Amino acid sequence: MPTPQLPMQTLYVAFELSAAQWKLAFSNGEKMRLVNIDARDLKQLRTAVKQAQQKLGVPKEAPVHSCYEAGRDGFWLHRWLEGEGIDNRVVDPSAIQVTRRAKHAKTDRIDAQKLVAMLIREVGGEPRVWRTCRVPTVAEEDDRQPQRELLALQEERTRVSNQIRALLMRFGIRIESGKSLPREPEGLKQRNGEPLPPRTQEQLRRSREHFDLLTRQIKQVEDERVNRLREVLRSVAPEEPRLGQGRAQAAAPVRKLPPAEAREQRVARQVLKLMSLKGIGLTSAMVFVTEFFGWRQFQNRQEVGAAAGLDGTPFNSGESEREQGISKAGNRRIRSMAVEIAWDWLRYQPNSALSRWYFDRVVVERRKHVKKKNIAAVARRMLIALWRYLEKGIVPEGAELKPMIALQ
Repeated sequence: MPTPQLPMQTLYVAFELSAAQWKLAFSNGEKMRLVNIDARDLKQLRTAVKQAQQKLGVPKEAPVHSCYEAGRDGFWLHRWLEGEGIDNRVVDPSAIQVTRRAKHAKTDRIDAQKLVAMLIREVGGEPRVWRTCRVPTVAEEDDRQPQRELLALQEERTRVSNQIRALLMRFGIRIESGKSLPREPEGLKQRNGEPLPPRTQEQLRRSREHFDLLTRQIKQVEDERVNRLREVLRSVAPEEPRLGQGRAQAAAPVRKLPPAEAREQRVARQVLKLMSLKGIGLTSAMVFVTEFFGWRQFQNRQEVGAAAGLDGTPFNSGESEREQGISKAGNRRIRSMAVEIAWDWLRYQPNSALSRWYFDRVVVERRKHVKKKNIAAVARRMLIALWRYLEKGIVPEGAELKPMIALQ
C-alpha cells in the first residue's frame, strides 16, 4: 500500500488589498487556495484562515506566515495579524520581481499567487527574495503626523498664494514673491485703471480667506509642537550630576520612566542635539528624528544612505558601464529634507570637512549638473555624519555648534 502523505505543518497566506475586496492566496507549500473577502472584514478573515487550514490539511496549532504589499492601508493590518499570532511581513512593492516583457498579464489573482510563492521561498531560507518594511509602533507613527501636517499645510498655502498671484497677473497686477498678498480686493485696479471685475473680487476674497486660514493652522501646529517639546524637556532628568551636588545626591536612584515617556524624552534629546549644529533648525531636526533616526536602528553607513534613497545604482553589464543616479527608493521626505539642509550646511558650516570636500569638487567643474550631483552626495554624507553624532556623539569634522538652544 502507498504511504499516506502527511499534512504540511505550515500555512502561508498572501493578501492582495484593494478598497472594496481583498483576495487571499493560501498555500501549504504544495496546494493553493484563493478566497475573496470584503475589505477590512476581520471576522471573514478569521473564518477564511480556519477554512484554509481544514481544506489544506494544516493543523490549527501550525504556524501561519503572511505578507502583503505596503500601501494605502498602512500598518494596522500588520499589527492585527501579529496580535493574532500570525508572523506577518510588509513587503516593499518596488522590491517584487516582475517579468521584463513589454506586455504581461497582471491581475489580483496573479499577484496574490506570486506573493505567496515568494513568501514560501523567504520562509524557507532563500536570501534576498524581497525587501520588507520596518514597521513603526503606533506612538512612533503618531510622532510623524505634526511634521507631515505642517509640510502639507505649507505646500497648500504656497499653492493658494501662487493662485492669487497668477489671477492678479491676468489683469496686469504683479506682486513680488517677497511682498504680502493684498487683503482687500476692492482697492486693486487693473492696468488701465479700472477696478477688478466683481466675480474676480469674490474669488480673490475667498482665496484670501483660505490663505489666512492656512496661516492660522500653520501657526497652531508650530505652537503645539514647541509647547509639547518644552513640556517634555521640563520632565527630562539630567544625564549627569549638576555642579554643587553631593555624592549622595548624585548617586540617588533615577526614577524609572514609563516606555511612552522615555521615548518622548529620547526624541526630545535627539531634536535638541541636532539643533545644536549650525544650519539645522527645529523643523528639520524634528523631521530627521521622527521620520528617521528616532525609531530606526542602523548598523552602518550603507544602511543610512539606502534608507534615504541616496545610494548609487551602477549599471555594469558586459562592456556597458554607467551610473544611473541615486536610487530614490527610501524615505522621500528625508531625502528632500536632507538635500535642502545640505545647501544650508554649505552656507552655515563653510569650514567643515564636508563643505570643503564639496567646494573642492565644484571648483574644478562649474557646470550646473555637477553641483546638483554633488549636493546629493553632500546630503548622503551629512545624514551619515548626523547618525554618528546622535549614536556615538562624534561631532562632524570642522562643524560649529550653536552657543545656546532656545525654544521660542
